[in-house]
Amino acid sequence: MVDAAKELNEVMGLEPAIDTKVTIAALTAKVKEAAQYLEADDKVSMETEDTLRELGVWVNQEEEEPTPAEEEVEEEVEEEVEEEVEEKPKKEKKAKKEKKEKQPSMAKFVDGLFEKGGSWEELEEAAKAEATSRGIKTLATKAALVAHAKFREKNGMKIEVSDVGVQPT
Repeated sequence: MVDAAKELNEVMGLEPAIDTKVTIAALTAKVKEAAQYLEADDKVSMETEDTLRELGVWVNQEEEEPTPAEEEVEEEVEEEVEEEVEEKPKKEKKAKKEKKEKQPSMAKFVDGLFEKGGSWEELEEAAKAEATSRGIKTLATKAALVAHAKFREKNGMKIEVSDVGVQPT
C-alpha cells in the first residue's frame, strides 16, 4: 500500500502528497481517493495496478467499446425517450397565469394586519385563517407574530408593539 501511495504521489504529482506514515486504514482511503483521478496518460506499475484492483478502484483503463447488441439497446431506449417527449402536451403560459393569481406573501399579509392593529389573539386568529385558506403550514403563533412585529417596528414600520398587541402609530 505504501509503494502504491508513493507511486501515485510521483505519477500524479500530488500536492500535498499522500502521507505514508499513517494508519493502514487512512492510507487505503487516501490511495482510493487519489486513484479516482488517474487519467488515461498516467502510467502506473503492475504492482500498483494490482493494489488498486484489490481495492476495487478504477485503474486507468480505457472504456470498452459497446457491443453491437448494446448499441442497439441504447438506440431503442433513445427512440422511446424521444417518442415520450413528443407525446407530452405543451402547456400554455397564459393558462397557467389565469389559474393562479399572485397573492402577497404571508409576511406581507401579516404586515397588513399590523398596519390595521389588533390584539395578539385577533392577529393570531387572522394569520392562522389565512395560512389555512392558502393551504400552507406556517408558524402563525403569538410568539412568531411578536417576533415579526418587533422586527418590523425596529426596521421602520410605523407600529407600536405591546404586551396586548400591535397598534399603528
